[in-house]
Amino acid sequence: MANSNDDSWTGGWVAEKLETRDGIDSVQIKSANVIDVTLSTGRVVRVATTAVKEISVGYLHARIGNHHVDFVINVPANAKIEEDVFKYAVDSHFAVGGMGDFLRAIRLDDLSSYLPPQVAFVLRGLRQHSAVESIKQIGRNLYRIKGKLWPTLIMIDLNDYELTAATLRTALDEYEFNFILASNPNVGPTSAAIEVAKHADKKMLLWKELLAALNKPWN
Repeated sequence: MANSNDDSWTGGWVAEKLETRDGIDSVQIKSANVIDVTLSTGRVVRVATTAVKEISVGYLHARIGNHHVDFVINVPANAKIEEDVFKYAVDSHFAVGGMGDFLRAIRLDDLSSYLPPQVAFVLRGLRQHSAVESIKQIGRNLYRIKGKLWPTLIMIDLNDYELTAATLRTALDEYEFNFILASNPNVGPTSAAIEVAKHADKKMLLWKELLAALNKPWN
């Protein structure tokens, strides 16, 4: 469950950070955790602010209640997100992310349709694969994937420029998953990270390897 840190400071802190950003005309603090952001287009969007390490439906409902918001900004941006949060956000018509996500989302007509670029890349790429029956985001970088030749598996996407053993060990401590997608095409996993995956009995695949592997039975 999400922690119970006092995040009453976040509304003012986020407002101060946003008011000088491009695309934003003004910011008005409505309460400790709610701000109204007037965009340069004149549109006003309502933002809830939080500061937790793990985002749960219960925590968000306690913060938002029956009030409408367009976006939830959490500090830090890399918080764990429980699976039910995604359905809650869709049903309540808002998006969740960090401040950078919000600044990208304000370019959209509908902020609730926002997806982080990496999430959008993974979902689009796998939904378009002929061997994929279903793909669903169930965490910040976790996906439930079912291939025509695969059982239902949990994939974690580790998009680090250079995927290290330390990063992989942290992921193993914090998440349950069946295999790793090392999706960054620039450097890839270190030899030490590959060894950690091997000892943990977790298959690690690069993006191109994943696309090819989906055409074969999982083993």
